[in-house]
Amino acid sequence: MSTRQLEALFQPESIVVVGASEHSNSLGGAVLRNLLEGGFRGELAVLNLSGYDAVHGVPCYARARQLPQRFDLAVLCTPAETIPRLVRSLGKQGVRAALIVMGGLGTLQSRSGRSLTESTLAAARSSGIRVLGPNSLGCIVPRLKLNASYSHLMPGDGEVAYVGESAMLGSAMLDWSADRDIGFSHFVTLGDSADVDIDDVVDYLASDWRTRAILLHVEKVKNARAFVSSISAAARGKLVLVLKTSQVLPNELYVHPAPPGLHSGDAVYDAVLHRVGALRVHASNELFDALRTLTLQRQTRGPALAVVSNGGGPAALAVDALRRTGGQLAEFAEETVNDLKTVIPAWGRAQNPVDLSVIASAEDYTRAIQILNRDPAVHGLLLLHVPTRRNDPAEIADAVIAASSKLDCSIMTSWIGGRAVAESRQRFDEADLPTYPTPDRAVTALMQLLRWQRNQTYLRETPGAAPQVDAEHRDTADQIIRKALRDKRDHLNTEEAFRLIAAYGTPIAEFRIVQDADEAIAWQATHGGAVALKLRHPDLDRPFRPLHGPASRWRAVVPDLTSEHGMRQAVEALAAWAERYYPDTPASGYMVQEMRRGLNSLQLTVGITRDQTFGPMIVVGGGGAKTHSQAWRRTGLPPLNMALARDLLRDSEIDTKLAESSSHPGTRLDALAGLLVRLSQLAIDQPNIVALEINPLLLNSAGLRALEVTVQLGEASQPAICPYPHHLVTTLVLKSGKTVTVRPIRAEDEPAHQQFHDELSAEALRFRYFHSRKRFTHRELAQMTQIDYDREMVFIASEELEGGSRTLGEMRAWIDPDNLRAEFSIVVRDEMRGEGLGRQLMQRMLEYCRERQTLEVVGTVLPENAPMLRLAEKLGFEQLMNAEQGVVEIRLQINSPKHEWQRQRLQKPVA
Repeated sequence: MSTRQLEALFQPESIVVVGASEHSNSLGGAVLRNLLEGGFRGELAVLNLSGYDAVHGVPCYARARQLPQRFDLAVLCTPAETIPRLVRSLGKQGVRAALIVMGGLGTLQSRSGRSLTESTLAAARSSGIRVLGPNSLGCIVPRLKLNASYSHLMPGDGEVAYVGESAMLGSAMLDWSADRDIGFSHFVTLGDSADVDIDDVVDYLASDWRTRAILLHVEKVKNARAFVSSISAAARGKLVLVLKTSQVLPNELYVHPAPPGLHSGDAVYDAVLHRVGALRVHASNELFDALRTLTLQRQTRGPALAVVSNGGGPAALAVDALRRTGGQLAEFAEETVNDLKTVIPAWGRAQNPVDLSVIASAEDYTRAIQILNRDPAVHGLLLLHVPTRRNDPAEIADAVIAASSKLDCSIMTSWIGGRAVAESRQRFDEADLPTYPTPDRAVTALMQLLRWQRNQTYLRETPGAAPQVDAEHRDTADQIIRKALRDKRDHLNTEEAFRLIAAYGTPIAEFRIVQDADEAIAWQATHGGAVALKLRHPDLDRPFRPLHGPASRWRAVVPDLTSEHGMRQAVEALAAWAERYYPDTPASGYMVQEMRRGLNSLQLTVGITRDQTFGPMIVVGGGGAKTHSQAWRRTGLPPLNMALARDLLRDSEIDTKLAESSSHPGTRLDALAGLLVRLSQLAIDQPNIVALEINPLLLNSAGLRALEVTVQLGEASQPAICPYPHHLVTTLVLKSGKTVTVRPIRAEDEPAHQQFHDELSAEALRFRYFHSRKRFTHRELAQMTQIDYDREMVFIASEELEGGSRTLGEMRAWIDPDNLRAEFSIVVRDEMRGEGLGRQLMQRMLEYCRERQTLEVVGTVLPENAPMLRLAEKLGFEQLMNAEQGVVEIRLQINSPKHEWQRQRLQKPVA
């Protein structure tokens, strides 16, 4: 991820169009006309070998070296085979960014045998030029009157940014948005994303205060960690909507394959976008409906909807849509029902959905709205109206608009029809009241609003303390995996697999591997009670095998064995089964295992799978031989904390099943959530695990027990989210001899972080935040503690006390996407003065930034903060008084720039 040179794409002061002519079919000519007709204020030039003096009145040059000045942006509209040479020559002339509208570079080859795309990128790297495209529609920034595209439309200025991959879908989006009167802050299509990728543009837009919402069209993600990191950062401050489609490649359609254990690869994108706080939509009309809903109504009280209509048929459409999408109808209080009966005629309906009848007037709608708004069980209103001769739809719309200004709950409307309701819809639009042409689209928009709110809530939810895995057990797991890899095995045997999960805190049912009936009978005799016998064979040790079929591993199990005779019969039966299905490879023995049952037992599947794009994933869902579909399973991205694990269990409906089968569902839910957290840590600690399946995992009144586990190994894979950096945990010794722990902050530290601020002096708070402030909102504290370790680092110093730890100081560093600058802040408890804690925290931060190759560390200090200024001087920081803002700006270069663009950027003042 990098925003390097993107200002040359989105804020160019000069543009050269390469390949433009006045021929009617000239693509470059279309781009040039758009720039001229859009009113671009900067310098323009044309590059064309034909030797024109001018094209559409713009000076034309035959060679790049003839250009009279350095241009920020070049728009390349020439054949694919000319692109690498042009990029090289334009880079030599100081062009900072190239926008390539032509396609075909990925399939054609240069003389060197590389694809034209690879040759173009090699040429770009030599001069630091950024490349947007190939196969891009272009870039439009209405505020700057910039239309560097071959689009047929110039959209109006707005607060919405669109970033898409397909040029033609982007063109259609412009048309659809114009029909809905949607303006844009930026409109860009990436094409093949050879260089500038979606995460780069999202990072750029996240820092643009004019952009309130970002619409993304995603076909395929190239860099999972950059994608997740950029969208998560943007979604904390802006509305991010994502339309995910498949990617059309030459001679094929790319569909994201399902990872082992999941029914659909598309489900992975659902999990990813849910995790990062974005909202996924599945159709273009949903994209614009969601945009309108979420920009006009950012909150609703909950999911319970009251439907009000002037007929039963339209209301039935809305109720059916609610049922399909998982919504719910509000249950009215008795007082609400009685009040509604005073509004509707005798043949109407005072229950939900409310039928005001065909004679409903504007006054009836107003009174119904007022009554329902008083009922706390009603979280939102969906008002429907079908035009008749008895009433004027626009008059009723005006009444609804007037009543909506006094509501506590959210409101949406659907005036159903065409010409007769067009004026009503226009009035709703002018009043910024969400309106939809059909009830089902209104319901879909409501559910989108609820999903977005849920994603945002979980994005900032404070987790409880997570179960930890100590170093000894991590070493045990490491030894198991390394031995299998040394033996060149791609899976663990049964004993290794059980030892692995036991090391990470998963309770396992007692078992023994035996070779014949006599050993099995001997173990059964010492154990007592019913046991199960399971065949062991390498093919059965594969995770997420098909659940059904003649060779299913569930057929290689004989349960409820209580006698010696039964055990011998079971051994013979399983041996015969193995001979039938595995005649060429011998079985590796049998597993005899205690039977674990209990009242209201649940059989679950939990495990680790791997997605080809997003890496390790955690899986949870129904388990056992009777699981008929993987669709019940859900997936989440590691690392998980307790809040995220509980969210995953809620999404898979396991919490509902626990509530139905247990008198203590919360305790069981916590135990299962803890297991998922430890599994996610295992996935991070052991990147060679391709798949791990615990199935069945038995959950009953006795607790959790793993009855079967299989593990597959392969090449290492990294998680899409940067995990907790355990290697950065250190200890410091202060001047008084006190030992403190310095470690990266965790999301679980939120309560302690608030307490730390509560106990700071007013002066310490003012030096840190430039004003005195004690209390912070949950949203602010979540922002402080739930950080992306790829982008930000917060070291906290703490001392261990009885009953917990106490925070003594905080050192924070924000690092820009290009890793050029880290902006820091520091605050320590007042009683720590003279202990040297501030200096050691500063040195720890500088060491961290130096190791990650950050070039410069900067900060802003109040002039009266003399201790900080003295410390900065001792550490070698330059100091510059900013009289306009009344602060001292300090900076320290800790690494040398390697590229010219880095030197240029460092010369610019800190934003």
